[in-house]
Amino acid sequence: MTELSKELKIVLIINAIAAFFYGFMFLVIPDIYNELSDEPYPNVNLLRLWGGTITLLGIFALITVKRGEWESGKIMIELAMAWLLVITIINLASFAYVKRSPTNIASSWSDVIVTFVFFLMNLYFYQKQKKG
Repeated sequence: MTELSKELKIVLIINAIAAFFYGFMFLVIPDIYNELSDEPYPNVNLLRLWGGTITLLGIFALITVKRGEWESGKIMIELAMAWLLVITIINLASFAYVKRSPTNIASSWSDVIVTFVFFLMNLYFYQKQKKG
């Protein structure tokens, strides 16, 4: 049984921290988030559902760290990478069909950059663990 590398555990903890941060924003203060990002079509219920999903991803990332096993953690890393990639693609595609304010454009680009950087970070350490 192969153990998760220390680096991959750190990546999962970083994922969890980001998930809890965004989960808090979407679950607890969605109205403030909508105002800050100048959302063109605010939907508080949808943000809360999104926040719950992100929070669960964070919880499972921590469970994976606690278990520390590559075999059981591999699926969590793959799920995180797939989720991040899909979210990045959807956010990029939305520039074609969502009318946005300059504030919302900046907010959306920051989301795209953050999710893509997280995807690359997960992919790099996943590949490193897989070879290792």
